[in-house]
Amino acid sequence: MTRKIRYKRLIILIVILAFIFLICFKLFTLRITNIFIDGNLYLSDQEIIESANLSNYPRAIFTFSNSIKSDIVKNKFVKSADVHKKGLTRVYISVVENKPLLFDQVSNKTILSDGTSVDEKFNVPVLVNNVDSSIYDSFLEQFSLIDMDVFNSISEVEYTPNSVDDKLFLFSMNDGNYISVNLDKFLSVNKYFDMVVNFNNHRGILYLDSGEYFKILEN
Repeated sequence: MTRKIRYKRLIILIVILAFIFLICFKLFTLRITNIFIDGNLYLSDQEIIESANLSNYPRAIFTFSNSIKSDIVKNKFVKSADVHKKGLTRVYISVVENKPLLFDQVSNKTILSDGTSVDEKFNVPVLVNNVDSSIYDSFLEQFSLIDMDVFNSISEVEYTPNSVDDKLFLFSMNDGNYISVNLDKFLSVNKYFDMVVNFNNHRGILYLDSGEYFKILEN
């Protein structure tokens, strides 16, 4: 009787060990199955996946959120990233891009929002001249805050200081209008589409540097 009990216990132990082995084997061989990405505009999902070293959908148990994040932010077009996993096999990635702001016509390079320059070209406004170094960083910071719909409607940016205002800029718009604006009032440009409806299809210069008024240009 004792032998039978021991025999049964041995079988139960073997079954338990086999079950544990199967679970461990499953865990060690389980791979990432789904990758969800948001916040990207200029980078494709595939480019972010490649930056994260997830192209081969690696084993889930050896794939850590912190290491994924560390790999992603090495991409020069990524300012920051948030990464978390759900259920071992699903990875959620949210990025804030170091977005292309301007194409510098002088240096023939694209300026990113953190001030670095790259050789790649993007469909962004053209900066036609140099900006004074004392306001350059502030210029990039404020320009990056312009709403995307207005940003996409700007074709050229020119630094146009005068004896009264050394922070003056002129924006050339895709619709043929111009905006003269002080650096400290860049965010007022976000009201452009609300203002343009009052122009009655005229073309001219919208002055936002001192008050808000529109001057019609002769053909």
